Amino acid sequence: MITDFTQIDEMYTACIEVTGSPPSLLIFDQRALLPLADVAAQLSSAAWEVTADQVRTFAAKGWVKVLPGAVDPTGSDFPGLPLYAIDRLRHYQTLAAAGVGDAELAGHAEQEDWVIENICTTDDLAYVDDDVDQLIAFYEAQVACIAAAFPPGEPGGDASEVRDRLVETERALARLRRINRTAMSDVLQREIGISAHRARWVNEMIRVQMIARHYDQMHAGWSFFVNLQQTVHIENGVDLSTPERPNWASTLRHPLVTEQPARVPIRVPGFVLRGDRVQPTRTLAPDEYRALWEAADLDEYLEVLRLVWSEKECPHCHLRLPKDASNQRVYCSSACANAARQARYRAQNPEAVKRSQNRWRRA
Repeated sequence: MITDFTQIDEMYTACIEVTGSPPSLLIFDQRALLPLADVAAQLSSAAWEVTADQVRTFAAKGWVKVLPGAVDPTGSDFPGLPLYAIDRLRHYQTLAAAGVGDAELAGHAEQEDWVIENICTTDDLAYVDDDVDQLIAFYEAQVACIAAAFPPGEPGGDASEVRDRLVETERALARLRRINRTAMSDVLQREIGISAHRARWVNEMIRVQMIARHYDQMHAGWSFFVNLQQTVHIENGVDLSTPERPNWASTLRHPLVTEQPARVPIRVPGFVLRGDRVQPTRTLAPDEYRALWEAADLDEYLEVLRLVWSEKECPHCHLRLPKDASNQRVYCSSACANAARQARYRAQNPEAVKRSQNRWRRA
């Protein structure tokens, strides 16, 4: 937990003095959009010149979603991208140069969009414009988090510092709920504004860390959907933690693996996995080959893969496939395959679906 907010408070004060408004923290807020030309300008560098048409090409590949509502300096309304899309496209440029395919990046974009829309910007992480409402939501989340982590009667749940923190947070929450918003003094408004900015900053850092984790994994050579697990253990100041290893039982049941095995391979450092085919990404010396194989636990991968294939079911209706079904077969019927394809299209193209529905209603 952050305890020193000095620089964050100074940023708030400086922004108020210069612009008259508090700083905006809207990286994942889809109400804050950049016109495509501005996105292209921010992506362009001496080594990579990007145009608005190229940004549209990235969208056609499924890497980003173009949304309506961006406003340019003239006040005109144009299609645009959320702020987080710029960092995503920079990562994708590097990953594509390293050999990661368009379909793999589109699969990552689809999952990241889902996380942003359903986790990073909802409930206690929702973007809240009103300062008092922002603080109430922030303190409510803290109370729930403390209560869940340290239940009364459980080890640690009755510790005095835990009780004191919970009581202090509940009192702050009660004071906020009693505030008369129409009669706040300038001093109170400033105190509330600074506290709300702190809460927004903490929330934004949580969102950034949630999204950055997958990029770190992908740049290290793993597919983003590989479930890496590690046992953390420190004894007498000595770090005895185990290296991260893939949990193949959960990874091989990920929707991208079960529904689109031919489209999206599995990447581990040094290898690309397509079913039971293990292909090196480059020429490896025997010792390096063996070390990378063991680090990715590929013997376990092949064993779990055979188990998953033996219990294969249709990912749409969950009926078991015939025992003699090909390992490349995903769905039990063309009807299920079409239904799953339509569901993916609706999820990836919400605006197009909405326009079609509106045309149908008008007709």
